[in-house]
Amino acid sequence: MAIDMQRVWQDCEVCWRTKHQPSNLGQTNTHSIPRPSEVWETLNADYIQLEDKLHVLVIIDEYSRFAYTAITKKQDQQSTLVQLMKCFSTFGYPRTLRTDGGASFIGNKVEKYLQTMHIKHYISSPHNHKSNAFVERFNRTIRESLRAQTELTPIETVYALTYAYNRTKHMSTGYPPSYFVLNTADRVLTDIPMHGIASGLMDVLKYGMEKYSDTPTSVSRQGKHLLPGHIVMKRVMHKKLSHTSHKNQDQFDGPYTIISHVHGDTFIIRRCTKAGRLTGKEKRVTADRFKIVPVHPS
Repeated sequence: MAIDMQRVWQDCEVCWRTKHQPSNLGQTNTHSIPRPSEVWETLNADYIQLEDKLHVLVIIDEYSRFAYTAITKKQDQQSTLVQLMKCFSTFGYPRTLRTDGGASFIGNKVEKYLQTMHIKHYISSPHNHKSNAFVERFNRTIRESLRAQTELTPIETVYALTYAYNRTKHMSTGYPPSYFVLNTADRVLTDIPMHGIASGLMDVLKYGMEKYSDTPTSVSRQGKHLLPGHIVMKRVMHKKLSHTSHKNQDQFDGPYTIISHVHGDTFIIRRCTKAGRLTGKEKRVTADRFKIVPVHPS
């Protein structure tokens, strides 16, 4: 009888949409994408809007935490392309650029430029801010500074904050980010020139990153190992019908077929019919929103 009950429970399509079913959830990792192994290898980029027609492009180096900011009037791909060219021509070309997949970062001009420069573009999945956490944290610092600083204009505040941030000791490295990227003295703070390689700072930073960083494959949630071809349900993030409370609505949507594994916990999925035929557009979703369907809907 217990086996029959379990079979009915697993084959129930209503249960797939409304029940959490912990035993069918997908496995997730603590750090799904490996950390960079050197300065200016992987960059986080995002926009923050200050006011109408005033935006800030923020770029953070994941390794050294060095910040680059640029004020723009628009948040379009042409403005993004120009600022990326300025940044990369000054500090060098990274191997990876990680963004949230906003329209300003996925336009043809920007994508063509990144491909020409052999820069791999990682796009964060919707509702997954952790993958772009470095730049999101700096954006929060900008907002806090704007609220606290009333004597300076927003533009002055952003650039003053960037200057101070890059020359203040960072808790993750123990040194100011500028030490690893600029190697120049700060005249305002009467600093002395510090060469990152010759001084041994790069070795210290690399040792700390390797010793105290978490293993990229450490599991944060036990669950089903996800593979291309698996049939899954996707957890609903925003869905509210006017005729019922959101608490009474379906918790999962689907079914979907996993098309491919992009990187880390990120997968490409497409909706499938009860007969197994693929329909609709591809979606980029992280594993923490998946629940494996034991048996295909019939």
